[in-house]
Amino acid sequence: MTSSDSYFVTGGGLLISSQFRGVELISESVSGYSRVYKAQRMGKWHALKCLKPEYANQNEYRALLQKEFEMGYQLNHPNIARIIGIEEVDDLGICIVMEYIEGQTLKKSIADKRLTKNQYLEILLQLCEALSYIHHRQIIHRDLKPENIMLTDNGLHVKLIDFGLSDADDYAILKNPAGTWKYAAPEVVANLPIDQRSDIYSLGIIMRELPSCSYIIRRIAKRCTKQKREQRYQSADEIITALKKKLTFPIFFD
Repeated sequence: MTSSDSYFVTGGGLLISSQFRGVELISESVSGYSRVYKAQRMGKWHALKCLKPEYANQNEYRALLQKEFEMGYQLNHPNIARIIGIEEVDDLGICIVMEYIEGQTLKKSIADKRLTKNQYLEILLQLCEALSYIHHRQIIHRDLKPENIMLTDNGLHVKLIDFGLSDADDYAILKNPAGTWKYAAPEVVANLPIDQRSDIYSLGIIMRELPSCSYIIRRIAKRCTKQKREQRYQSADEIITALKKKLTFPIFFD
């Protein structure tokens, strides 16, 4: 019996199935190894991340899924999608069980061009808070891009997702170059050692793509994307300080 077939006994003696229902594919990595489904259990929607069938029995990719779970499960931040557990699910195999986010990606938001300068500023602040949180824990996201940034329908809150390519010193697998080349820092492309400044470079590329941004955002993006990492911001906290200056003295930075 798999965990998705188990039952919970309530105080009233009722048996409530913990089986996932209404399973629906919501995204699939084109060049990667994973799929994400949405499914309902006990009246609540979840996101289930699993391996594509062609990768399901390969130990390397099973290890990557396990690593993503272990790294993500320790994270507890309002701007990072919460990982609930990992379990065997019928017809899908091993799945990372995550919170399901009602909303859209930053990529979709950029395409729609409906948000204001101030809304993008708030989004960047929340994203930097998430980056600061993982960087202080020696975790590098390694695939920061608009597709991996969710914005909730309720309140436009940032939820950073997809730690499938993330890395930390504690893990020996997947030390080769990874990520999306459009957002990859020069040191990533050159297969050099990386650190948090590689994520900062990716953040700068994202800033450049915002359809509505102020002078200070463009200036911050320029520094984030310096070819030499010692010339970039050295931490997400430094970027937060620069962004908050815009909030404090908006008239001087538009």
